[in-house]
Amino acid sequence: MSSKPDKQSIFIWTGIALAIVFWLLDSLMDVYIFESESFTEAIFPIEEPIELWMRIIIVSLVIAFGIYVNRAMLWRAKSEADLESEIRDRQKTEEQLLQSEQSLHKFYKITSSPDQPFDFKLNQLLKLGCERFGTDIGILSNIDGNDYRVVDAVSPENAIKQNTVYPLGDTYCQITMNAEAPVSYRKMVETEMQLHPAYIKFKLETYIGTRVMVNGKLFGTLNFSSPEIREAEFTQAELDFLQIMGEWLGSELHRHESDRLHQQAVSVFNNTRDGILITDADRNIIAINKAFTSITGYTEDEAIGKNPRFLQSGHHDKEFYQKLWESVLSLDHWQGEIWNRRRDGELIPVWQTITVVRDKDGRIENYTSVFSDISAIKQYEERLQYAAHHDALTGLANRVLFDIHLQHSLQKTKRNKGHFALLFLDLDGFKEINDTLGHSAGDELLQQIANRIKSCIRDEDTAARFGGDEFTVILEEIHQATDAELVAAKLINVIAEPVNINDQQVSVSTSIGISLFPDDAEDGNGLMQAADTAMFRAKNRGKNNYRLFSRIEEGQLGVSN
Repeated sequence: MSSKPDKQSIFIWTGIALAIVFWLLDSLMDVYIFESESFTEAIFPIEEPIELWMRIIIVSLVIAFGIYVNRAMLWRAKSEADLESEIRDRQKTEEQLLQSEQSLHKFYKITSSPDQPFDFKLNQLLKLGCERFGTDIGILSNIDGNDYRVVDAVSPENAIKQNTVYPLGDTYCQITMNAEAPVSYRKMVETEMQLHPAYIKFKLETYIGTRVMVNGKLFGTLNFSSPEIREAEFTQAELDFLQIMGEWLGSELHRHESDRLHQQAVSVFNNTRDGILITDADRNIIAINKAFTSITGYTEDEAIGKNPRFLQSGHHDKEFYQKLWESVLSLDHWQGEIWNRRRDGELIPVWQTITVVRDKDGRIENYTSVFSDISAIKQYEERLQYAAHHDALTGLANRVLFDIHLQHSLQKTKRNKGHFALLFLDLDGFKEINDTLGHSAGDELLQQIANRIKSCIRDEDTAARFGGDEFTVILEEIHQATDAELVAAKLINVIAEPVNINDQQVSVSTSIGISLFPDDAEDGNGLMQAADTAMFRAKNRGKNNYRLFSRIEEGQLGVSN
């Protein structure tokens, strides 16, 4: 209890002091000036004027002195009260500063620990916040649409679990997420917000919260609450401390997410089956992944610092690469098939994508190249292509590929104003062997005949199985009819040689018809018809021979040898 006097006591004591002083002065004046015998004479009528004026002066002085004493006592009392109030305020401020310093010290100790995971730091911060604000509950939430998901929480008996989802509804969190500065409520106002399930369940009264922004976007709220009503309003220092916590969480969540995405990207970079290389703006390699090494054979030490042109195979000409880089620089990307050379010298086809990476000012920072080995695909395509254009039994060209080559020969020979020959072969006696020895023997015979036909022609010529026991041959760039006749004679002799099938010697012969371009026809169908006609004429002449198609007088068809 305060011992300083109030105004009423000051007036009482002032009056008593004035009475005593007046009595002493009056007594002294009567005794020494007016030679009175006692103070009692002062209350009787005054006979001398000088005595009256003396008394008036004395009374005035006494009153003035009393007023001075009263004012002095009042001023002193006020000064003491102001001093005590100032001391209390200063003590309170010092306590708040000390508390803030202690909280900040704990905050920096938690957040600056490099060895602790983010989840641990977050839980420690929630506990620190509860301690700092005198609350029981601390929550970091993630706001997603109309849902409020608990990321982590501190609560009595762990009543609030991680990943618990509440409807956002009309809550103080909704107010918080829309406010730029922290918000606080010493006593929650009786509103519809009090009907929210979370408030009803925990009977909350005190609330303080701030929004958490991650990379400029709302993540959620950091808030602390308690069922007890807070005695005093939250101080500015407490609001500032909460904002520091919220800003740190925002930056840490951003860094945490960036680290996660970075680790994910590194994992993808290292473990993808596609080869990846990254170059600087000068096109020097600065990074490769494991697949790059497995596809090309070059290690990181061998590739870093080099220009990717060391992978060039020589399969493409200068114009190819010129068009490639024109696309990269104009469109910021290029995609297509390209042949590279492995470290062991093997050529490999890859499907490659080159992309330009630019900075915010549009300057090139990097080039990235992602490529996959398509050797298996190419081999499969080649097998499909081969199957689509070759006879499955003999491996010779089928009718489709034969027609393609025939059209190509027509175009090339017309352009060069040259000649080529078409030979139509039909085996003599094949049906008897196929019927007596079986189809497997007939197939084996056809395979050996096909090999003999290929041995008699050049690489640039085309041999095809036309169906059954019929074959065709295109002889490129012959100079005269005798060139074709020499090949036909060679084929007749080679095919007539015996064939060993299932330990049996069998033999067949062949009849060959020959047509010449452009002498006998100027298109593929005409040449085929002419060669077919000549072949039948050869069979009619006794088989095992050839006939050359020719035109005779008046458009009549005939053959000659």
